[in-house]
Amino acid sequence: MSANVKYYKLNDFIKLNKSGEIDLQESLELVHSLVRAVTFIPRSYILVDLRETWLKNISMNEILKLAAEIYKHQTVLRTKIPNFVPDDPARLEIAGYFRSAMNLSGFDYEFFTESLTMH
Repeated sequence: MSANVKYYKLNDFIKLNKSGEIDLQESLELVHSLVRAVTFIPRSYILVDLRETWLKNISMNEILKLAAEIYKHQTVLRTKIPNFVPDDPARLEIAGYFRSAMNLSGFDYEFFTESLTMH
C-alpha cells in the first residue's frame, strides 16, 4: 500500500498577518483544515511548512490547547502531519514542547528543520 505526501505551506490553510504571525485561533482553524484535507485524500500525509511564519510568545497552555484539539481528531490525524520548523532555538523549543504534548496524547509527532533533520 503506497502513501502520498502532500506538501502545504501554512498560508494554504490560513491567512497570516503581514509579519507572518499565527495566533491560537488561527492554529485551531488550521487543525480543522487539515482534518478536511486528510479526510478528502485518504492514505495521504500532509507536511506543513512553518518555516516562513513567526510565533508570538506562545504559552504552554496554548500548546496544550492545540494538542487537545488535534487529539479530538485522532482517528484521522494520527501519524499524518509532520511539520517543517525554522532551525531557530526558540522555535525548536516550542516544537519540542508541542511534540511532548502530542506524544502524551498518543500521537507519533515529528518535526523537521531546514536541514531535513528529524527531531
